[in-house]
Amino acid sequence: MSDKVAIVLTGLSYCENYRHASIPNNINEIRVDYRESIENYKQYLFNYFREKGYTIDVFIATNPSTMSEQLLKDYKPKDHIFIDDEDGMHAALRQHEWNNNNKNTLTDKPKLDLSIKKADSEKGDINSFKFYKIDTMNIKDFKNEIWGPCSSLQRIIKPIKGLELCLNYAKDNNIRYKNIVLSRMDLIFKMDFDSCEIDLDKINIISQMEDKYSLCDNLYIFPFRNLEYFIHILKINKFGSLHKIRPYLEQINKINFICNENTGSSYSSFYKINRIKLT
Repeated sequence: MSDKVAIVLTGLSYCENYRHASIPNNINEIRVDYRESIENYKQYLFNYFREKGYTIDVFIATNPSTMSEQLLKDYKPKDHIFIDDEDGMHAALRQHEWNNNNKNTLTDKPKLDLSIKKADSEKGDINSFKFYKIDTMNIKDFKNEIWGPCSSLQRIIKPIKGLELCLNYAKDNNIRYKNIVLSRMDLIFKMDFDSCEIDLDKINIISQMEDKYSLCDNLYIFPFRNLEYFIHILKINKFGSLHKIRPYLEQINKINFICNENTGSSYSSFYKINRIKLT
């Protein structure tokens, strides 16, 4: 029997007008469209595993949109969830993050209680989200405009729910994947994965960022045995930044950098974020 890999795609899949404010009052209007990346994903990500003999299962946790039905036809996921939110509450969270400059640098190693495999991601904040399957939502209800950047909670809830879909599916169907891939839907990979440093027994991350405590959070490849702990780490950092979870990850496995350039997505040789500017 061939090895199996679960590819979990999360984050925004489609938005006609994503109004992204990198700082208050500096607004860029862009379009997010997963269709601009799907052939690239097949060529680089999916083929990398297929050529190694893996069979692939896909899981999706994303925003509802007019393209939701087509998205499921294109990726044929084993399970999916669409997550909408009450943006007013998250706007307040964003403003709080701006005001408090929530970009702390971790120098002390936090203690991760590895005896705890679950954290309550639904304590006091779950009411700010609405969850749908494709057959329980009315496309006409969804807005074509989204304000960003997301609050920390908005960013992390989709990876958490996507990984939980994968974990529950594996348990229900008695499947043990060899590896898990967690990524977003709007990347363009620029390098053949076989030409990069990938160690499937470790937690693979694209690169450190400008400082050694910050990690790129756009692609993770890690063993299935780390999945429940990985979900736990996301949950206990749901109001923080995934760039800062290195001290936690190092307590469950070794980190391997795929293309370490000490930079973010803007200058990476390995990939770019594919967003279409409207203004």
